[in-house]
Amino acid sequence: MKLEFSIIEEDYIKFNIHHMDISKTYRRNIFKNRYIVPIIFLITPFVLVKISKIPFLYWMVLYGLLYITWVCFYKKYLIWKVKNSIKKTLKEGKNKGILGKKTFEICEDEIIETSEYGKTSTNIKSVEDVFINDEYIYIYINRMQAYIVPVRAFINKKEKDEFIKYMESIKS
Repeated sequence: MKLEFSIIEEDYIKFNIHHMDISKTYRRNIFKNRYIVPIIFLITPFVLVKISKIPFLYWMVLYGLLYITWVCFYKKYLIWKVKNSIKKTLKEGKNKGILGKKTFEICEDEIIETSEYGKTSTNIKSVEDVFINDEYIYIYINRMQAYIVPVRAFINKKEKDEFIKYMESIKS
């Protein structure tokens, strides 16, 4: 099977956000930063009440609201930060081959991805996992690297379904 498509900045950003969602390490760090670290917000009133004349309840309400706001908006902030970081990195240059036109071909025993900057060949046995959502198919060849196949690359639903069925049958 052979597909031709372009990977745009948005595709690459969505892949990185997807990876954050499935990675145990990222999820653990997000949990710590979202819930555990901000507990400092709830400890601070105990210190402030001793050095100020403002009642403890006022401090507790203020820092409680800060904690709740942090917990509610941290994930959105993190996604915004990741998007901006990726955009800046891509604009720096030296990222040839990440974005642009791709030819993705599955042969009997290998996956071949070709861009204007080179050709990558991966043994089909290297496929560790396949993640599918409404917009993308991510074919992981290790925990840090995946092929991004946008659903828009398929001519019709039948071709997409056949591709998905094949990819799921080969993952190791």
